[in-house]
Amino acid sequence: MQRSLREMVAAERKLAWPYPYGVVDAHLSRDELENMRVRFERLRAIMPSGLEVNFPANAELPSLDIKQAFAKGAGSFRVFLGVPLWFNARANTVRSGEDVDSRVKLLYRVGELECTDENTGINARPVQVRRINARLLLENEDIADLEVIPLMRIVRGAASKVGMPQEDPEFVPPCLLLSGSNVLRELISDLVANVQATRKALIIQVTGGGFSIDTMRGRQFEQVIKLRTLNRFSAR
Repeated sequence: MQRSLREMVAAERKLAWPYPYGVVDAHLSRDELENMRVRFERLRAIMPSGLEVNFPANAELPSLDIKQAFAKGAGSFRVFLGVPLWFNARANTVRSGEDVDSRVKLLYRVGELECTDENTGINARPVQVRRINARLLLENEDIADLEVIPLMRIVRGAASKVGMPQEDPEFVPPCLLLSGSNVLRELISDLVANVQATRKALIIQVTGGGFSIDTMRGRQFEQVIKLRTLNRFSAR
């Protein structure tokens, strides 16, 4: 949780990725969603500033009641992950033992961990640690002094779940990795399957009449260039 170390990691990430933020991994509680609450069993995401939110490892992330929002209008709305911004000239941490609203716009909260001596494995002691004071937000909430990324869209269910809230199966949040969205992963899997099928069909076309580079002409040049491109990208 050292700011200088976090900024160094964020800077390296910006050099490696053109869009260096988004969801890394997410697991939503389906049972809680049916009870009109959004709760993540785990959530790992990189914010636009480079801050890593890893719930429950290094962050607090209370569940969000969506009953009123779902009852209004068409029942379709987005849910965001929000994290307070860091400020150089004001407090950034909720002090230990201080009784304040969980949605106060301070970046950190103080928690305790039971840590044993790593040399002996005994002599456990409570150690104070800083945890990120993250929260879930609806799209109409105040986001002043927060950085946010969209996580999901809630829609009204159909068929056996008619009238119940459910995650929009077509919504894809910003993702740093493919593991950040099942929808995105399935889309890419389908795309890879189509590329592989096209490649195999093209191989048959190119080699069907007996291929020789010395006798290439006309359409064969186009087919070979296309096959070269498919070979290059289907292997990734």
